[in-house]
Amino acid sequence: MKMENCVVLIHGFGGGYFELENLDKFLTEKGIDSRFVQLAGHTGRYKDFMLVTRKQWIKSARKKIEEILEEYETVTIVGFSMGGLIATYMADLPVKSFIFVNTPLKLSDAGKVVGNVVGSFAQYANKYIRATIKTPLPALYELNELLKETKDTNFSKIKVPCLILQTRDDDTANSKSAELISQRLKCQHEVIRYDRGGHKIFNGDYCDTACEDILDFIELTNHSVNWHTL
Repeated sequence: MKMENCVVLIHGFGGGYFELENLDKFLTEKGIDSRFVQLAGHTGRYKDFMLVTRKQWIKSARKKIEEILEEYETVTIVGFSMGGLIATYMADLPVKSFIFVNTPLKLSDAGKVVGNVVGSFAQYANKYIRATIKTPLPALYELNELLKETKDTNFSKIKVPCLILQTRDDDTANSKSAELISQRLKCQHEVIRYDRGGHKIFNGDYCDTACEDILDFIELTNHSVNWHTL
């Protein structure tokens, strides 16, 4: 007999479990089943990342989620950053709800990048330099193509409740992305903004707040037929 629901965690571009580890541990402590999806090419090896395509990212996520659905009736998908774009390709599966965390429909705010570097040169300049060195140009091309293919059609296909979380100081996903996603969704949804937290919110000061908001949403959508009336 299948279990009722599992929370599936999808990481971001060039990322991994470390981006969602604190959320995973939080959900486990609350007695909620969760599983992590590692996207194709995200092995930590430059060559693997350089050769992977957006279709392989989507295929690897779908394969893992279909395996999870052999054990569970439905899934709730949490997509962090690019993981949110990947999640939209699962709208035809038995998904109970979607949670988009700092998911970009516009990429980084140049003003925030400059402000960060000027404000704390040693910390942020090294960050951006390291990111540039370790990110292959073919992977960046695939990300850009994924963004273009996703933003105009995929969000409007979602029929289940959605939660959108967005930090205002995000220097990777432009903070206007939350509104752009909201405009495209035709289903019940809620937007929650945080003043701080940066892009990797689950590794920052607002981690606990974001985790609690996700838990509240999961509990509401799991137990309420008319979520939007609560």
